[in-house]
Amino acid sequence: MLLVVLGIAGALAMGAPAARASDKSVSIVGVNQGYSPGSVTVNPGDTVTWTDRDPTPAPHNAICDESCPEPFSSGNPGATGTTGKYQFRYSGTYQYNCAVHPNMKGTVVVTGDVHPPAGAPAGGTASTAPATAAASGATSPASASTGGAGGASPSAAGSSPSAPAAAADSGAAATDAPKSPLPPVGQLALPEPQVRVHQASSSGTPWWVLVPSSVLLVIATAACALAWFGPRPLRGTT
Repeated sequence: MLLVVLGIAGALAMGAPAARASDKSVSIVGVNQGYSPGSVTVNPGDTVTWTDRDPTPAPHNAICDESCPEPFSSGNPGATGTTGKYQFRYSGTYQYNCAVHPNMKGTVVVTGDVHPPAGAPAGGTASTAPATAAASGATSPASASTGGAGGASPSAAGSSPSAPAAAADSGAAATDAPKSPLPPVGQLALPEPQVRVHQASSSGTPWWVLVPSSVLLVIATAACALAWFGPRPLRGTT
């Protein structure tokens, strides 16, 4: 009897699913140290909590863009003591960083083979689509009954979708409007340089300088000629 009980217990233990990993906690140490531990491994559905333990007042968080299997954010960057968390739904490797300090990097590895459903938009917005569809489905009978009672609602219901479509078309037309490109730098019409040259005065030497100079020159010439060609002084005889 004891052997039978032990055998049943062993079979149940072998057939029982493996216990899932618990949620993980990551400390934000600082700008230079980054995250501790730098890499954690969780299962789909587990939550990772980041706690800012940087002694400096620098804000930190953990984010990942479309390069991850699913974009996520732990929240707005906060100062020392703040926490942020995110529940990972899909399998893959998430290499994240800080929004304020991109050099701070960490990794979250989500095990298993769970992926977003086909056609689901990125960023975890797939869950809002059924709610939107359900809300629209819930309002359709009311609109139908209103149309049956008043008779004018079907036309209003038929025209209401066209208004958003027209607005969307006008927005797309405004967005897709061609913009005139700027010409290359070498083809820009720049103003011609203006060079101004100031010529020196060419009025010549004034007369009141030439006349005295000429008179002095004539006197000096006459003196030299008189000294050279004039009578010689008589020399006394002994």
